[in-house]
Amino acid sequence: MKIQGKFKKIWEGWKEKIGMPRMLLLLLCGIALLVLSWPFSGKKETNPLPVEHTGTAQTSMTEDQYAEWLEKKAVRLLESMEGIGRAEVAITLKAGSEKVVQKNVQSSQSSLNEVDQEGGSRVSQEFSQKEEVVLAEGSPYVIQEKKPEIAGIAVCVRGADSPSVISEISEAMQALFDVPAHKIKVLKME
Repeated sequence: MKIQGKFKKIWEGWKEKIGMPRMLLLLLCGIALLVLSWPFSGKKETNPLPVEHTGTAQTSMTEDQYAEWLEKKAVRLLESMEGIGRAEVAITLKAGSEKVVQKNVQSSQSSLNEVDQEGGSRVSQEFSQKEEVVLAEGSPYVIQEKKPEIAGIAVCVRGADSPSVISEISEAMQALFDVPAHKIKVLKME
């Protein structure tokens, strides 16, 4: 009881000196500071795609890892859709990735016009082109890496009972991966 009485006296003293509107403002500022300083408790989404370094001949992602990354991306999308439970996705890729390297191109063209004594003429044209791959630290300088194209997608989901849900899944895969509908197969999961 003594402690409660002390707090009541302190409260009354602050209330008289500061005033009730300012006390409420200070209280709201304190709550706002607590909320802003509170660590984010949700799952932090990180980009699973490794960073690719331009100007090198190597990349840290294999074709299998790339396909797996695409599959995880599709599963996250599908499992967040209404009416769909668990989902599994299999993606097959066409030929491997292609690296485009920087080249120095030098070209030259020459033309020779010959006229003989009888009035006949002949024109000779010559064209030559020399390409040289640019090296950076002993490796070809890569300016672009083209990822392999998707050959097909198989989707197996729980909740693919109605034609409208199957159609939505197919349309989502078309939009996400720019793959024609005939290369997408939606299956019902047991």
